[in-house]
Amino acid sequence: MTKKTMPPKPSEPANPDRLSIGVREGDDFNLRAAEVLSGPFATNAIALNKFSIGATGMVDLDKLVEAMTTSANRVKNGDLQDVESMLVSQATVLNGLFADLVRRSAVNYSGGYFEGGERYLKMAYKAQNQCRMTLETLSIIKNPPVIYAKQANIAHGPQQVNNGQASATRTGEKERTTNELLEASCEHPMDSGAAGKTGVGNPAVAAVDQVNRTKKR
Repeated sequence: MTKKTMPPKPSEPANPDRLSIGVREGDDFNLRAAEVLSGPFATNAIALNKFSIGATGMVDLDKLVEAMTTSANRVKNGDLQDVESMLVSQATVLNGLFADLVRRSAVNYSGGYFEGGERYLKMAYKAQNQCRMTLETLSIIKNPPVIYAKQANIAHGPQQVNNGQASATRTGEKERTTNELLEASCEHPMDSGAAGKTGVGNPAVAAVDQVNRTKKR
């Protein structure tokens, strides 16, 4: 008696709109999926795929994540070629948007629709400003600004500032300066010795006693 074997079922075709999540044996699939979705590539790849579906059709999400990872690794290693090319491309698109909005504004103005022409012109100015900012960012990346840091000249060893002592020193200097000026204005230097005792210097001109006074004023 022979046993019939069933032919293998055809494998399910891969869905390009679904991201593949690699899980090792024993790992939690939900945790691994959360780590991938919270990472820097998965959500951006999904958004890029949705926005570009009209131009390129559905692109494999795994390939998008792989391309983003490769570009990010180049930037991490110091190669900014992708970043510079992206900024140049964006500035080119913004410049084209500016030109188209100016054309639409001119058409509205010439047709008598001044309000519409003014709106298109304001949008054109916004596109022009965004283009300028994009090129400015590119210029900063190509030529980073040089930062000059001022260095303080600090002497070696600890320093102590005594406000009271500094004030006393300044006061002493002021007193010495005043004494020097006074001494310079006199022929003889000022006597800075100790003060003498008080007493009668000339007894002949002493005060008149009461007996020597006149009776009548």
